[in-house]
Amino acid sequence: MVEELNDFFKIKDVEKYFPGITAYRVRQWCKQKKIRFNKAGNRYILRKSWLNEDLNRMANDNISTDEVKIQNYGKLRRIDV
Repeated sequence: MVEELNDFFKIKDVEKYFPGITAYRVRQWCKQKKIRFNKAGNRYILRKSWLNEDLNRMANDNISTDEVKIQNYGKLRRIDV
């Protein structure tokens, strides 16, 4: 139970747990509903495990779209007119 309580943090503490990610960017992701969060009043409360999973999902989405572009590069393909 104690571990579950320590798993939550505020947006301003995101740089402590995930270096290189700014609080501004996480706030934008919350507003765009790209990551999971809880809201208490006007504050966003995040969970470490949720944020980690969502960041991995976003990274995999970026990789998969880049790989598709690379695979089609230099090959003949049908052009719909």
